[in-house]
Amino acid sequence: MSKVLVLDIGGSSTKVGIMDNDGIVYREKISTSTQSLEEFVDNIDKVVNKVKPTGIAISIPGIVNSKTGLMKHGGSLSFVKDFNMKTFLQERYNLKVAIENDGKCAALGELYKGKLQGCEDGVVIVIGTGIGGGIIANGKLLKGEHLSAGEFSFVRTNDENPENFRNAWGAKGSSVGLVKRVKLAKGITGEFDGIDLFKLIEEEDEIALEAFNSFCKSIAVQVINIQVILDPKKIIIGGGISAQKILTEKIQAMATELNTIPGMYTPEIIVEQSELGNDANIYGAYYNYIQED
Repeated sequence: MSKVLVLDIGGSSTKVGIMDNDGIVYREKISTSTQSLEEFVDNIDKVVNKVKPTGIAISIPGIVNSKTGLMKHGGSLSFVKDFNMKTFLQERYNLKVAIENDGKCAALGELYKGKLQGCEDGVVIVIGTGIGGGIIANGKLLKGEHLSAGEFSFVRTNDENPENFRNAWGAKGSSVGLVKRVKLAKGITGEFDGIDLFKLIEEEDEIALEAFNSFCKSIAVQVINIQVILDPKKIIIGGGISAQKILTEKIQAMATELNTIPGMYTPEIIVEQSELGNDANIYGAYYNYIQED
């Protein structure tokens, strides 16, 4: 029986899943070592020895050639730059290995088991420490000439100082940035996370609401730009923050309002909440695995 080990590798932790055609049959979370390749692989060794899989599917940050396995860079995983992760793991475990960028895995997950099932053209925006994502065009994952399609973090939002990454979408539109802005504005010195933020929003705290509305508007503007450039059937919002239904509802309302141009035809913009949530990458990595010959 096929038992595929799926690793959704993040900057601080890795989600582990065992999948077959029925879905996720086992899951756990392990730490991601960013110090060295040796420590990183040691953690994978422990999981492989424990579950004894028939193959490995990987979702990983950075630019990766899924066919060859060569990593151009890996975000906080600096040691994987110009490293062939796929070949290395195949030879180490004598197993089939498939690997793909995490944002692209999110899009594949939605195409396989989520809101983009049966959809020819769709976009997934993943809001987290940055802005990741993936594009489905003509029913297939769009990778681009340089494998960078869907790297929304690098979209510039300001033409006055575009070389400054602080003006890029990934810096201005991340959920981490939103939490930090509210924490600073309210003078909070202790622990403060996304859960605390949305409690303030529910309580209609003026500072939190103002920051949240500005945050949603900035995303809505980029949603309109994506709609104009790619004309997808729908745009899915993913990432941990997408569990808050109010987020998608606000983005949808603002995108609809801002997209209205008197006397001009503007296609309907459909923004939906991911139904796979934090499992999107796991499903996508598995789908990428079973699609490979």
